[in-house]
Amino acid sequence: EVPAMYASGEEALVNVEQLEPVLVLMDIKLSGRLDGVETAEEIKRRHNIPVILLTACADETTIHRAKVTQPFGYIIKPFEERELRTAIVMALYRHRMEEELRRREELFSTTLNSLGEGVVVIGTDNTVGFVNSEAASLIGKRPEECYGLEREAVFSFEYEAEIDSDFP
Repeated sequence: EVPAMYASGEEALVNVEQLEPVLVLMDIKLSGRLDGVETAEEIKRRHNIPVILLTACADETTIHRAKVTQPFGYIIKPFEERELRTAIVMALYRHRMEEELRRREELFSTTLNSLGEGVVVIGTDNTVGFVNSEAASLIGKRPEECYGLEREAVFSFEYEAEIDSDFP
């Protein structure tokens, strides 16, 4: 069901809040000051609604601009109804999965931040993936300052192995 169509990005931005769509199909060429790529970026930033871009343009510049906005699909005109239907189904599925992942990450982060102990998660690439507020205060940094840094750039572990004289 298509509840509305707008010729300009400005019109779309004004009305998307009232319509609360689950998905937006956006042509890249629009009348008005904003093109479809700019409008899609604003819709994503303001409303977190998946956008599928439609265009007759397949040049490198347009594709690069579109890619930066992380659209949920990019369909080149002319297209078949089956292509459009498939892109819509996949975009809605991907959006639902990303929202579920975001919700789980938020729950995980909230849980680890509520602990009274410092927690640091180091990835297999030896970079910091998570630091809770307790650990951050112990190392004298804000958590967001640590993400993606090499472990050694954030802190170093120094310990001495205790030798048990009774152990052979």
